Amino acid sequence: LGAENKVVGLFNKSRVGNVSDSVKSVGEGSEIDIEQIISLNPDLIICNSYQLEALEMIGTAKLFVDDFNESSPLCKASVINLFGAVFSKRGKSKSIFDSIVKSYVKPALLNYSIGQLNNFGGVWYQPGCETYLANLVKDAGLQMNCVEGRKTSVVLSQEEALVAINNSDYLLFFDWEKTEEGLSDRLTEARRLSKNNLKIIYCNTYQSEFFQKSILVPGKIIKDLNKVVKTKKEGEFFKIINLEK
Repeated sequence: LGAENKVVGLFNKSRVGNVSDSVKSVGEGSEIDIEQIISLNPDLIICNSYQLEALEMIGTAKLFVDDFNESSPLCKASVINLFGAVFSKRGKSKSIFDSIVKSYVKPALLNYSIGQLNNFGGVWYQPGCETYLANLVKDAGLQMNCVEGRKTSVVLSQEEALVAINNSDYLLFFDWEKTEEGLSDRLTEARRLSKNNLKIIYCNTYQSEFFQKSILVPGKIIKDLNKVVKTKKEGEFFKIINLEK
């Protein structure tokens, strides 16, 4: 693509920090503003496979990138090389990726187990051991309670969720709300199953640049997670919260 070409990339602008004012929103999440995209008359639309159907009426060439399917932090970061090829910046993208790999130093192992369970509509989900999240936790030097041999999340029974929560030293929780207000309510189901006070490794995805930095500097993510668990002090992305029964 040359300098005269226009590209529309679909991403949630509110979840990425330090975005130039020249980058305009064409919707948030699944709410895509088709009319605005058409008015921009792009030469290429970059999206994920879930957004393809909504964009079907637009005849513009599309490149779908499902980086969320990558099972390791470094594989996820390698998407930079794809964009380097698309925009004829292979040398620059290779240099960036090489620096990411070099800085991805796994910290020392800690004797703590981490659980990560989500409850949607009364159904519990636990990540497989071959998922991005599980590999992130393991690369941070922590033990991940996950489902062996699975590349996706797995539905758990109430009994299995009870065991998983109480067999973990910490429950890793990614908050999608803008503030911590109502956090206790969002963790009601986990607190109900926990036999003791619930120890949470908390990451607010709005207040931190977790999503942006997990691509550009994943080494900082694993280092921060390890340090927070080791020192019990608040980090750049994570902090420990104790919720009483």
